[in-house]
Amino acid sequence: MSSTPINRRQVRKWALQMLFLFDVTHVDNYKQRIKDDSLLNMLYSVELDPELENEIALDDLPEIGEPNKQYLYDVIEKVSKHKAAIDIMIDENSNDWDVKRLQKVDVNIMRIAVAEMFYIKDVPGVVAINEAVELAKIFSEDKSASFINGVLNSIWQKSGKSQMI
Repeated sequence: MSSTPINRRQVRKWALQMLFLFDVTHVDNYKQRIKDDSLLNMLYSVELDPELENEIALDDLPEIGEPNKQYLYDVIEKVSKHKAAIDIMIDENSNDWDVKRLQKVDVNIMRIAVAEMFYIKDVPGVVAINEAVELAKIFSEDKSASFINGVLNSIWQKSGKSQMI
């Protein structure tokens, strides 16, 4: 069992895993699914015991904390609510790569970052980009991290918000 405190990077990992799951299973009613803590608890259990060697009782899990749960729900809600606009930004900045042709993991990493850059107030754009690159290093191919970095930097630069830093 882990005594490491849960941070936003961990929450982003869970958001990515949930969004990917919703994408590949074509779940539209995400609100009901994320408010049911069983999915989050399952992801958390796997994080603590990746080989699933031990059965972890939900009561034995360290507290995820309401701020972390709320952030997770906010990220998923913002991605879901603004998905069409986010996908247009990704399309326009991915050098002739259509969102439908990109790997679902990469697209969802970029969706999280764009949602954080434009729809979540307390995440600086450069932090959202850096966190996306780190997620890509964990969950995607080697070349994906630099591709994601380029697309997100292009979106950020074109937004004009980068000048406000």
